[in-house]
Amino acid sequence: MRSSVPYERALEDAPGEVIEVGGRRVHCVVRGEGEPLLLVHGFLFHSILFRRNIDALAARFRVHAVDLWGWGYSERLPVTEYGFATYGEQLVGLMDALGLERAALCGQSLGGAVAVHAAAHHPDRVTRLVLVAPAAIPHPLALATRLYRLPVLGELANALPGDLLLRQSLARVWFHDRRIVTRAYARQVLEPMSIVGSLDGAMYVLRHVLTAPYVEPEVRRLADRDLPILLVHGRQDRAVPLATSRQLDAGWPTCRLVVFDDAGHCPNEEHPERFDELVAAFLVGG
Repeated sequence: MRSSVPYERALEDAPGEVIEVGGRRVHCVVRGEGEPLLLVHGFLFHSILFRRNIDALAARFRVHAVDLWGWGYSERLPVTEYGFATYGEQLVGLMDALGLERAALCGQSLGGAVAVHAAAHHPDRVTRLVLVAPAAIPHPLALATRLYRLPVLGELANALPGDLLLRQSLARVWFHDRRIVTRAYARQVLEPMSIVGSLDGAMYVLRHVLTAPYVEPEVRRLADRDLPILLVHGRQDRAVPLATSRQLDAGWPTCRLVVFDDAGHCPNEEHPERFDELVAAFLVGG
C-alpha cells in the first residue's frame, strides 16, 4: 500500500466537517443535539471506527467523531510532531474552536490514551471519560505489531501493492469476529492511508508514540481526582490485553470496568447496541 493521494484531493471525499485548530485542519463527523461527546479513534482507524455508534449516541448527545492529525481526513503533520501531548491539545483546541467549555471524551486504544492525557492536563474541560481498551500503560504487544514496527520490515510491508497485509492485521488483531473485516469494510478503514504522509506518520506513531511509558504519568494523576471513568474491554482482545484495563481499574477509585465477552479490541463495533446503551447510561450519571 502506498500513500500517494494529495491531502487537498482527499478532502473532497471527507464525510464530515473540517475545522481549523491552531492553523491546522481537523475533520470530524458531527451529529445530534445535547451535551457534547467527543469520540476519538485508535491506531490505523479514523471516525469510521464509530460508524455503528454515532447515530445511537447522537439521539441523546451532540457527538463529534474526531480524526486525529495524521489519520482519516485530518491534516498530516511533520511526523515528529505526533505524540500524546499534540493529540491532547488537538482535542482541547477543537473544543475551543467549537465553543465547548466542557465535554465528555470517549477514546479507543490510542484514542483512549489521548483522552487520558487531555483529562489529566485539562481537568476543568472533561466531564467524564469512556475508555475502550486504552493503550495507556505498557503492555505486551501482538506478534504482528512487534514485527511491523521493526526497522526496514515495516517499510517493506508498506511498499507491497494493495492492502492485503493491513486487512489481515485488522481481522487478526483488532477483532474477535473476523467476519466483520470484509473487503468493503477494510477499504473504508484504510482508504485515508492513501493520503500522502499517512504511512510515514503511522510508522512514527507505532515506533515512537505507542511505547513506554505511554501516558502512565497522566494515569497516576487521574488516580487523585474524582473524574467518573468507564472502562470497556473485550475479553478476547489481542492488541491490548484485558489485564491492562484491570490494572487501570485497580488504580482509579472512580472507575468501573465492564468486560465484553466475545469481543476483541473494538467491542463498540462487535456489540454496538450494548456498548451504546452502556455509554449513554454512564454519561447521564448512571
